[in-house]
Amino acid sequence: MADLEPRDHETPDPIDESIMDQARAFAAEIGDPFVMLRTAIEMFQATPSASLPDPQLGADVIRLRRQMGRLDAVFAEYALGSHRRGICGHDAYRSTPAWLAWQTGMHRGQVQRATNTADLAELLPAMGAAWRAGTVSTNAMEAISAARVPGHDDTLAACETEFLDLATRGDHAGVRRAAAKFKACAHADGTRPVEPDGLRLAKVLDGRTTLTGEFSNGAAETITTALHAFTDPPSDTDDRTPAQRRADALVRICQTALAHGTAGTRASATVTIVIDWATLLNHGLDTGLDGRMDGHYTGPIDRHDIDRLLCDSRISRVITGPKSETLDVGRATRAFPEPTRRAIIARDHNCRWPGCETPAGWCDIHHHQHWQHDGTTSATNGVLLCPHHHRFLHRNPTWTTTFYDQHFRVYRPNGTELDPHPWAQLAA
Repeated sequence: MADLEPRDHETPDPIDESIMDQARAFAAEIGDPFVMLRTAIEMFQATPSASLPDPQLGADVIRLRRQMGRLDAVFAEYALGSHRRGICGHDAYRSTPAWLAWQTGMHRGQVQRATNTADLAELLPAMGAAWRAGTVSTNAMEAISAARVPGHDDTLAACETEFLDLATRGDHAGVRRAAAKFKACAHADGTRPVEPDGLRLAKVLDGRTTLTGEFSNGAAETITTALHAFTDPPSDTDDRTPAQRRADALVRICQTALAHGTAGTRASATVTIVIDWATLLNHGLDTGLDGRMDGHYTGPIDRHDIDRLLCDSRISRVITGPKSETLDVGRATRAFPEPTRRAIIARDHNCRWPGCETPAGWCDIHHHQHWQHDGTTSATNGVLLCPHHHRFLHRNPTWTTTFYDQHFRVYRPNGTELDPHPWAQLAA
């Protein structure tokens, strides 16, 4: 915090270009700047804080935080570059936050903040340069980034000088106030920008979950009304705090919704697709044999999409005569019966793609050996996959998987395995 920093360390010393030249030469010689970074970290680790006198420890902890802030800037720029180049797609991920969360153990929100802040550093180049030089903190940059409102970047850029002055003086409270004022009054005439509602759930260190959200007044009115209706009134025999009673009310609201069902409850596929029986039994989906694979409304459907739908859908038999008249309608059966589905969910918990944490309620059940290829409809052949990775597997047959002894493993087209625990394998 600014009020803890010694005055003579408010700004770092100017960078000595000769030292920078020596560092660049050394980096070029060894070919890997991470070697230099590791060496510097090892030097710190070899000097425990207990061995330092108080004045040096007080100064060094602040200097260390400044350099960590500079590393934040480098990481953010690399993360943004990875996002723009779609690096996450190499491991079949849709988003950089999800991919980096898997690779590094960061929360997705942390990754998103990093990429947003790197993008802000491009919009406000003087702020970005100060961040990279260590004269502006990561927290100051994140506070300004959080105040960014779509359609008002020109106004924000015009305020850069004021933000930079506050941040370089270490007035972090002033930065937060200025950012909040800008967000609340993005227009010069003071009109309030429209912000989308948001709800965030996050695990904390003790294993509990925090829930935070921002809502418009209209949405908040609905939520507050429901909470009031379900919150127990205070009584002499109830020693719960108001916050605890509201928490219990929220759980009761959710239990009531689940008990009665909602229009948004996820169900298995119920679309109508007409597939000639011969095409299905003769593996026409793979061999390209002529035959119908038509949606009721859309006409021909991609064979890979049909492959995916057959993993987790209701299948009905409809027999037609030569003139397409209906002769017999078979009984619908669920590809995965409910007891089997519950067993698979209890085993897998979430999407089994390495690093993906999509909850079971949003996942499909994928036949590891495809149903039309004589794969059994059983827990030993069913694997939870989120819709994205389910589609990905069916559309990218060069990616292969194994499922042995309940261990699901994924391999890239070049044969390398998508490591489920990349952090443990990454060299420091």
